[in-house]
Amino acid sequence: MRSRTASLTDAEIDLYARQIIVPGVGAAGQLRLLSSPVYFPGQSADARLGRRYAAAAGMPIVHNAQAATLAIVSLCQTEPLDMIARMIESRTDSTAASNLSQMPIVLYGAEHLPRPRIVCGAEQLHAVRRNCTPPTSTRPSAHLNAAACAAAGTATALILGWRAAEGFGADGPRPVRPARSNG
Repeated sequence: MRSRTASLTDAEIDLYARQIIVPGVGAAGQLRLLSSPVYFPGQSADARLGRRYAAAAGMPIVHNAQAATLAIVSLCQTEPLDMIARMIESRTDSTAASNLSQMPIVLYGAEHLPRPRIVCGAEQLHAVRRNCTPPTSTRPSAHLNAAACAAAGTATALILGWRAAEGFGADGPRPVRPARSNG
């Protein structure tokens, strides 16, 4: 994974120039985005669109929740949510489970959840799932597509440490720390 102390290449500066000039992002923020892998599972149209938005912002997309600094998951996708909860619950003594229990999870896609919701750990994940009903239609909808894109935006705000991210209150999860470099 990319080191946080690295500098942007000329090609990256050209690619992310519109983001870099945004107040609060800059080169340092773009480096945080580039060094913060995101787990965004699913093959639905909304998940694919959300992954494209997250990747366009510079976030590496990983296929393993344990390799991510945060997860973005639709409440319509029970399998990834169950898998994350099981990993957290089954390995309470391991470093991987500890990291997963601290990992922010950006949820989207419930009918009465107009904005993405941020949770941390299995207890919060189960509480939100009990209180939210997924959309009754299984076909792709504009609502789900917009929700997935908003979830990618919320993930960006979390990685950048913007406390104003929806659902990120004073007692909420801490800002996301980029993954440590193995080299």
